[in-house]
Amino acid sequence: MKKIEIKTPSRLHFGIINIKNPDYALYGCVGCAIEYPNFLIIAKESEKLGLDVKRKDIKYKIQKLITALKMETKAKIKTVSVIPEHVGFGSTTQLILAISYALCFFNNLKFDAYKIAEVTGLGKISGIGIGAFLYGGFLIDSGKIKNEVPKIVFRWDFPKEWIFVILIPKNSDKGLKGKEEMKAFKELNPTPKERIEEMLTLLEEIKYGLKNKDIEIFGDALSKFQINVGLNFFQFQKGLFTSKIHEKLIEILKRVGAYGVGQSSWGPAVYGLFLEEEKPKVLKEISKYTNINLIITKANNYGVKIK
Repeated sequence: MKKIEIKTPSRLHFGIINIKNPDYALYGCVGCAIEYPNFLIIAKESEKLGLDVKRKDIKYKIQKLITALKMETKAKIKTVSVIPEHVGFGSTTQLILAISYALCFFNNLKFDAYKIAEVTGLGKISGIGIGAFLYGGFLIDSGKIKNEVPKIVFRWDFPKEWIFVILIPKNSDKGLKGKEEMKAFKELNPTPKERIEEMLTLLEEIKYGLKNKDIEIFGDALSKFQINVGLNFFQFQKGLFTSKIHEKLIEILKRVGAYGVGQSSWGPAVYGLFLEEEKPKVLKEISKYTNINLIITKANNYGVKIK
């Protein structure tokens, strides 16, 4: 009996460049794959589908894929570790791609992440989650061109000496998803040309800092980029970040010495960028605050791991 073990990354989503300005490619997203949290699933081939997953939307999408690709061999799938839902880590994309990979393996089908995305409805706005699964690293996508899933146009290994310190307020509301998210995009005003141009300039600074492993240049440009992202969504969030709590967490990360800060997607996860050698100092300072879930992780530079 065939068996497969799949370990995915998750991702931090640094934001979207263009909301509905017709003079530029729609959306355009930036992000980075991270090692933790992750999905670890173990799958065995089976005549029936057995998913150790409670989410009805995941089960529906996987069943849709099975029908579309005419898969006969199913799988019993057990989740060993999970990515929390709707907190800014892109859990839906990682889980659907992981399960899809297992089903393709058992049915002797070529795994095509972009075909799977089309069938299951992934990547309607951002291609960062798919890129994180396939390649890992720091990622920029193409933006939305016609109805195609955005492709990765820039990818770079993230320095091993840099870490992300991620803070999630306990008992916080989850980030927007599904219909709520699409409603927000419909209501948002188009991004002004001047802001888009500034964000594109900042992206070049971000890339320069990354390529030269200059954490100060990278972090400063990323923080400024995230402020512009916050302005893109200010109308809906009523602030640069999801709430006043998140603004306070950002200030905490700045006081501890983060080189760059921001909010991942709709939150509630916020992050700070540090050197790995600063981890003991950061832990000492952050431990003073209660009501915060803390995650410290390196970037993932390889994507999914298959065993």
